[in-house]
Amino acid sequence: MGITTGLVISFLFWHLENIGASQLLMGTASLVSVTSEICVFFISHHLIRIFGHIGLLYIGLTTHIIRLFAFGYLTNPWFVLPAEMLQGIAFAGSWSAMMSYIALAVPCDSFATAQGILNGAYWGLGLGIGSLTGGLFVNSFGAVLTFYGLAIGNAIVLASFFVVQQLAPKPKFLNADNLERNGLLDPLGEKHNSAIHSK
Repeated sequence: MGITTGLVISFLFWHLENIGASQLLMGTASLVSVTSEICVFFISHHLIRIFGHIGLLYIGLTTHIIRLFAFGYLTNPWFVLPAEMLQGIAFAGSWSAMMSYIALAVPCDSFATAQGILNGAYWGLGLGIGSLTGGLFVNSFGAVLTFYGLAIGNAIVLASFFVVQQLAPKPKFLNADNLERNGLLDPLGEKHNSAIHSK
């Protein structure tokens, strides 16, 4: 996800300008994107309760795929606005699920460290790789094929993530009582049983 974010941040507006977008449109797209993120952050607790942490990550990855295909397919730059409305789920929903999962899965005294690792991997390593490799691919193949290729890459990640979740043993949470207290679902989207997870 960090790689996707890095590439989109670096090359989406450049691509929009190439197909005739005005400065007004690019500013409007940024406003729509940020507004959608704020809205989803506000309701992320309810989304996690409905879909579970893993379910919300599935949705986030799927939304990334849809957005990337939309970016590649654009002929009228104004059609980027509906795609930017999906940024809330693609980023804010996924980020909330990851942060909430960490809060439940790691010891309380290690939460800051785990949060730092996630931020470094996403905003540091992921964004850096996305910007660098994105530049190489855009220079060689153009923005359209790069967006399509990244969409396919995200689809492969989604499929791999799904398979791992089906094969991996169900996790036991160190902070399981937080789920019961907050009425959340566990990461697999099932009602949490504190008696089982606290064993």
